[in-house]
Amino acid sequence: MQGAQTIHAAGESCEGPLPSGTYAIALGVPNEAGLRVLAQRLWDAGIPHKVITEPDSPYDGQAMAVGVFPTSDRDRIRKLTSNLPLIR
Repeated sequence: MQGAQTIHAAGESCEGPLPSGTYAIALGVPNEAGLRVLAQRLWDAGIPHKVITEPDSPYDGQAMAVGVFPTSDRDRIRKLTSNLPLIR
């Protein structure tokens, strides 16, 4: 399910045609609490993002992924995510 939610977050966090040079990068967090902490840090930094929650049982309402809207200001995002491992 992780891959599907990652793709869902990428799709939900973009509007209209993507600029050339836009990349999707998947990073991991250890659990839902880590995901919610990341979302709060993005919120506090004013970085547009979308939290994807699962509407169905058994994960009803659980945060599953976060998508960050494309931006040219990658340094601000990198400051908040540089400690997260890349998912390959």
